[in-house]
Amino acid sequence: MVISIPISFSISQRNAVLVAGKLSKIRTIKIINDPLATVLSYAYLNRCPYSENFLIIDFGSSKFEATVISNRTNKYFKTLAVRGDTTFGGDCFTDWIFKNTMEEFLKKGGREPKQGGIKQKLREKCEE
Repeated sequence: MVISIPISFSISQRNAVLVAGKLSKIRTIKIINDPLATVLSYAYLNRCPYSENFLIIDFGSSKFEATVISNRTNKYFKTLAVRGDTTFGGDCFTDWIFKNTMEEFLKKGGREPKQGGIKQKLREKCEE
């Protein structure tokens, strides 16, 4: 089995994944990073040409990562760059959309909804 893990995993976290695999009696052939798994899947399904570069953007709930991977020979994939922010992610966008939606609602004469109920439903819609 090939296991995909976050690119930010440390060596000890990677080793913990291997140990968990052994304890689960999973024969782990290789551990690869999530962005590489994404590119491999995309390249395979779309029969990408040689010398293709890929930009993978990953918005987790509380993180943002961008990875550039190159496929120069159509045989080997190489990670060219990785940059991320563990304090900026999907939750930040949800908060921003929710805040702006509430501001627009109040500008148009709406009343501030109480906690729970409608406010929670609006937040859930902003997450979608």
